[in-house]
Amino acid sequence: MPIPSRPLGFSLLIAFMLGGCAGGGGGGGDGGGAVAPTVSGPVEVPFTSFSAVQSNQTVVVSGVSQNLSGTTTSLNGPVTAANLSAVDSASTTGRLTYDASNALSGIAMSSPQASTSLNRNAGDSVTCSTNTCSGSDAAGVNQALIANPASSGWNYQTFGIWGSETATNFNLSFGSFGAATPGSAVPSVGSATFNGTALGAYADSAGTQFVTGADMTANVNFGTRSIAFSTANTITRAGAVTSAAPGLNLSGNLTYAAGSGQFTGTVSTANAALTGSTTGRFYGPNAEEIGGVYGLSGSGVSRMVGAYGGRR
Repeated sequence: MPIPSRPLGFSLLIAFMLGGCAGGGGGGGDGGGAVAPTVSGPVEVPFTSFSAVQSNQTVVVSGVSQNLSGTTTSLNGPVTAANLSAVDSASTTGRLTYDASNALSGIAMSSPQASTSLNRNAGDSVTCSTNTCSGSDAAGVNQALIANPASSGWNYQTFGIWGSETATNFNLSFGSFGAATPGSAVPSVGSATFNGTALGAYADSAGTQFVTGADMTANVNFGTRSIAFSTANTITRAGAVTSAAPGLNLSGNLTYAAGSGQFTGTVSTANAALTGSTTGRFYGPNAEEIGGVYGLSGSGVSRMVGAYGGRR
């Protein structure tokens, strides 16, 4: 299942779903041409928000991830095996490096199953458009793609995909990462609706590969610590063909414990062909934003995996 920054045109899909916008939220980086490295090098700091990012910094951010690995007959060919991992919420980490012009110059993402480290100054391609930031090594084997948070006005979280692929193997992690809300800061009364975007990959029972995009809604009841999660207007893309796929709309009821900012629950597709789970977090000082990952399985090699983000 190719990483969505290339053969299936995932960057075009993100552009379609998120719309045009500049930059990366006060330094989130809409990148440009190569910039000469500075003498001192970037300073590593914890991530707090995209608006707080400064030049010559490497911001360290944590998150949750869902990994999918397997085999294909050829690049873009049918999936012959697909392995969905358990969600990781303990050791998924990202490092985003910004150069002297405050443009993104390095992307290093790590999960228990897949790690990718790309840096423009080391000869890798790291570029940003108004909608995405992506990186690739010279061989195009190791890649990463991050949704530009500025496109949706996000300040505390975003999501991405990273990993490796060859003609017959893929190993991809889908992650949500940001400044997690402390459990004590999650509201205990009231409700809120979070709207955003979900993006991912899908293989049907025959192994045919697609990328997916959808609108995401999470209706949160802070008093009962419950979340009605759903996606709508799902589309699939295979090659240059984009199609409506209402049967792949997701829904589920999620919960979280008192004093926690992390939620989980079961989800299923509208056509009942795939079932699985989602895990996510509230982000921001006062749960201003939300994000997570999902993984579902169906008959044969049918799998659906992705990530999402949104705000109130």
